[in-house]
Amino acid sequence: MSYCPDDRRIPFDEATQQLDEAFIRVRKRKFLPFADWIHPSYRDLVIEELAVDSELRTQFLRRASLEGLKLAVSDTGGKEGLRRLPFMLSAESWDVLEERSLAIVRALDQDRDLLEVLSSAAKRYYSKDLGPRWERLISAVCREVKEKWDATARRLAAADLAAFRATRSAINSGPQFPSLLGTWLLLEQEFNENLAAHPSFDQFDFDSFDELTRFAEEAEACIPGFLGQNGLPDKLESATEEMFKKAQRGFSALEYSSEDDDRAEFASDVSRLANALARISKIPTSKSLDMGSREYLDKTGVWAIEREGMAATFAPYEEDYDRFDRQDSPPDEFDINALFAEL
Repeated sequence: MSYCPDDRRIPFDEATQQLDEAFIRVRKRKFLPFADWIHPSYRDLVIEELAVDSELRTQFLRRASLEGLKLAVSDTGGKEGLRRLPFMLSAESWDVLEERSLAIVRALDQDRDLLEVLSSAAKRYYSKDLGPRWERLISAVCREVKEKWDATARRLAAADLAAFRATRSAINSGPQFPSLLGTWLLLEQEFNENLAAHPSFDQFDFDSFDELTRFAEEAEACIPGFLGQNGLPDKLESATEEMFKKAQRGFSALEYSSEDDDRAEFASDVSRLANALARISKIPTSKSLDMGSREYLDKTGVWAIEREGMAATFAPYEEDYDRFDRQDSPPDEFDINALFAEL
């Protein structure tokens, strides 16, 4: 009801009753009612009606959730799958879209999702005519996100940075990246504390190493040279070598073990270590690295291959059940929901 202009509103129950079984079907999911379209064509009809009514379209954009913004810049809709940017039909629409996007950044914790929606749409529809629109919209949103993250000292995930970098790359103006140093120092501290607190390989919390290396990889992609300026790889050299030795000691302890669960868990941990070492071996890309640092990065690449081989040694054998499933499945089965989703 929030999308409806004030002068056109009727009670919610009355509106639901009028639409039920004509356009929508009201059902319950886990004791809560929800509505769904009787057929996807009815949804298309509503979108078309919004598109031709500037007042309703503007009202929709002003109050849209993230899902509403996705619809506004969506593609492959309509009967023939040719509908593009259904609500972006005027300069006012773009102004309202920007206003609503900034409001979502300020009020909600959906920054990464919003960035992904805008970057995906901009890369599909950046053209000579629409280029200035996208430049203005994405520049404003990136600036708002950066200021929010910096002001709140947000702990950034690698996925946050990846979304910001992808959105930034969708336009030509190149908005500034958020501050990365605070997150990097925090991740580095947590990893070192975790390493010191867990002397054996099987006690180590690999989440901290995964998060550190994933963030390092993405940070260097965003700002080449950032890691070198902040002590990588030198600061990690002794720590990663210690991780390598711990894995070797764990291998020796379990080499003759017959406990499948222990061997499988060890294989999983070593595989994660191998992936993290592989990420380190590829960063940083700065040309200012000295010979010793380059040798260390090359060594982590070799370690990654060795640890992956160790993981394979302990990995449990898994039967290929898919082969039997494929033989036993009736050839004429189909997913009716998937069928209607394509209409």
